[in-house]
Amino acid sequence: MAAHDTSRHEILHIEGLGKSFRGSAVLKDVNLIVRRGETVAIIGPSGSGKTTLLRSVNFLTPYDTGRVLINGELMGYTEKDGKRRPATDAGISRLRRSTGMVFQRFALFQHMTVLQNVIEGPVYVLGLSREEARKRAVAALATVGLTGKEDHYPAQLSGGQQQRVGIARALCMQPDIMLFDEPTSALDPELVGEVLGTMRRLREEHRTMLIVTHEIGFAADVADRIVFMEAGAIVDDRPAGEFFARPKTTRIAAFLSRHSGGANFREGAAHG
Repeated sequence: MAAHDTSRHEILHIEGLGKSFRGSAVLKDVNLIVRRGETVAIIGPSGSGKTTLLRSVNFLTPYDTGRVLINGELMGYTEKDGKRRPATDAGISRLRRSTGMVFQRFALFQHMTVLQNVIEGPVYVLGLSREEARKRAVAALATVGLTGKEDHYPAQLSGGQQQRVGIARALCMQPDIMLFDEPTSALDPELVGEVLGTMRRLREEHRTMLIVTHEIGFAADVADRIVFMEAGAIVDDRPAGEFFARPKTTRIAAFLSRHSGGANFREGAAHG
């Protein structure tokens, strides 16, 4: 995997992030930077705060303390004279356009065709003409390998194809960073590969991606960096080759062994 380049522009900068639900802390002083063109994978046991962290980036889950900066702008709040206030819905929506979210369960409109699903955001959020949005959508669908499916409805597609529509929908917004929340967890095993293949192509195009995943082999193959979370905190954040070659703790080593069948990641993590 390519060496970490500190000169690249920071798309995402998370500082001291904290979040609690009903008095229980689910994120604890989380700090994370994602630079333009990086693919960063977040892994860890269930309940470690991975999805909450991801959803905090675009304020789908409002955070309590700390800061989320997207291209240097504070997400979800405004700061003035040392005081922090909630941002307006318009301000949150404007900054949210810089992120493209791919959900676990597709979140497609079942009464709309594939094309209609993909152009919805560019038309109603970005204000593009339908002609321009259609051009973007056709290109995005080609990127994910779904040319010819424009007039199909979600029910006519496999789960893998539906998830690829979700990826095309996010791409059509031309976001600065793509956010993936366990994008294969709702798929039958035989359909996982087609979605991961699409994400590999995005990585080859140097898209900026933050991926929550349980596909450890995939993370080793495509990620520039691996972030390991446990109990709401980031325990390790290192280049993928280093992370898999030399696990930082016995707890991480045990997790990798359990979720990878003891595979050796040295060769796979060195790709790219």
